[in-house]
Amino acid sequence: MLFRSDVVVGNTSYFAFARQALVAGLRHLQVEAGDEVDIPELICRDVLSSINSVGAVPRFYPVGSDLRPTSVGNTKSARFVLAVNYFGFPQDLRSFQSLWPDACLIEDNAHGYLSADEDGNPLGSRASVGITSFRKTLRVPDGAILDTASPLDQALLTPACNRSPGLAFQVRSLLAVTERVTQIPTQQMSRAAIRLCRRLLTGSSLPTSSTDSEITLPCPTAISEYSLQRLHKVEFDKEVIRRRNLYTYFESNFRDEYGQPVFPCLPKNCSPYGFPFYSDHIPRQFIRIAARRHCEIISWPDLPEAVSVSNEHVYRRLRVVNFR
Repeated sequence: MLFRSDVVVGNTSYFAFARQALVAGLRHLQVEAGDEVDIPELICRDVLSSINSVGAVPRFYPVGSDLRPTSVGNTKSARFVLAVNYFGFPQDLRSFQSLWPDACLIEDNAHGYLSADEDGNPLGSRASVGITSFRKTLRVPDGAILDTASPLDQALLTPACNRSPGLAFQVRSLLAVTERVTQIPTQQMSRAAIRLCRRLLTGSSLPTSSTDSEITLPCPTAISEYSLQRLHKVEFDKEVIRRRNLYTYFESNFRDEYGQPVFPCLPKNCSPYGFPFYSDHIPRQFIRIAARRHCEIISWPDLPEAVSVSNEHVYRRLRVVNFR
């Protein structure tokens, strides 16, 4: 039980990955085989592995350019619905309560660590179950949070383990520190070298995923003690200020020819994951602007196999300046 106290505080529990946290959350809600779980079309395909692992059936609903649901899609009688706080911006949960009045709400807050809504409610804590992937915000090798409205069954918890960060994580961390100290673009040069090698070996400079990612969960389940210790050392206020300042910087340097920002403004209490925008391509000039702040511009990961949209669709045009 001493180890378990590391991975659960009140109704907050810790896991290695958000997908593992979501599995525990679904089981906590007593999701059964055959139950429908409504999820947005704009979702990382890896999320499906959590739903499939409990035998539930994923159904998709569309979102508009404002990243809010436009309808219930092809769903029939879903008992559960996933609401995503894209890029740390608070989703308006009232629209979900209107569209799915009888469904249990699950808050996907993978991008929203340190973010809150305008009333000051932390994102990921506003529904029956909330999942936050703080490893996407902080430089740690693993780390996800599960918030539940009622205590989690102890059988769903896994003690933290004494697992050292892998070599790849250590190298990336060293490159990041080196770049900030010397102003030499070590991360950019490393990414360029890796993409060149990948293109030579696979024909694609960017990593591709397969349908296996919609079924197979990551390992391990237990969060590392290293990540927990790093989490407790974070200067939260400074990190929020850093992210809000970065957003303001990119907002002020964005031009019409680059594309269109996703959000009209930065809400109060929001700690942005990055600066999201729509564009047919990633503008070279904006890449250089991002590099000055040691940031990378990325596209949305692969969509689920069941979501078929054209290359001109708004989902395909979504980019983000990653503040990590």
